[in-house]
Amino acid sequence: MLAQIRAGEPGDAAFLAESWRAMLDELRLAPGGFVPDWHERLTEHFAAGIADRSQGWVVAIQGEERIGSAGAFVRSSVIGDVQRRRSAAVAGVYVLPAFRRNGVARRLVTAAIDWCRQRGCTEVRLQASEAAEPLYRALGFEDGSELVLKIG
Repeated sequence: MLAQIRAGEPGDAAFLAESWRAMLDELRLAPGGFVPDWHERLTEHFAAGIADRSQGWVVAIQGEERIGSAGAFVRSSVIGDVQRRRSAAVAGVYVLPAFRRNGVARRLVTAAIDWCRQRGCTEVRLQASEAAEPLYRALGFEDGSELVLKIG
């Protein structure tokens, strides 16, 4: 059965928080660990972002189960808001391991990109894991000039 992709709703926020944590754990991107109330904080943040439309989440559903998610975020700042071209970021792309390699991530990312396009964005950025890089390149993502400096 083909997973259904739908817009995220505030009621999905707890799943989004759990998926975000699982993604960070899997990629070893949180070596310092998490604060004790991480789940509550992320759930509240994602629910608020969906409600005020500042975050564009999409969720994959298989039967009655949520199996994946991806988030889109328009980059907003005083500096960015004076530019004619709007930029967005896609993040939080995660599919439960049992449902991988079936095109779910591709469909989630495509839906997140569509959300960005509908908001007038002309550029989408993301950080790719080595395993996901072929997917993103197949969708048209190219190398950029973003550098990272770890200061702590």
